[in-house]
Amino acid sequence: MIKAYLLGISTLYEGESIEVRYRVFDGEELIIKKNLMLGYKKPAFVGHIAMRKLLKELERYADRKIVIYINDGALFETINGTSGTKKVEILERAKETRKDLKKFTDLEIINIDGKHEMIQEWIEILKP
Repeated sequence: MIKAYLLGISTLYEGESIEVRYRVFDGEELIIKKNLMLGYKKPAFVGHIAMRKLLKELERYADRKIVIYINDGALFETINGTSGTKKVEILERAKETRKDLKKFTDLEIINIDGKHEMIQEWIEILKP
């Protein structure tokens, strides 16, 4: 089984870079460790950009069981279509992300928001 841990860090100031971190494990073995600095994006888009970067990396494992751990309720809701947002730009980003997710046969996204023990592990794994 492939386990991935994902974090997208936005900035409060327009023009500053965003950071995307992810770690991918095959069983207990760390196989991908990336810290990416990308150009400025609206904070509402950062989660989707991070997810799409990770999914691109995971395409070679598309036929395997994959679990992605996130700590981003807004991203989780927009991916699942349960968000109440009416913002067209965000809905378009969610549609693009869902399209990318369809490439995988057995993929599960787990939002660890509010699960304190899992958050501690997630933070430790995603340290730079």
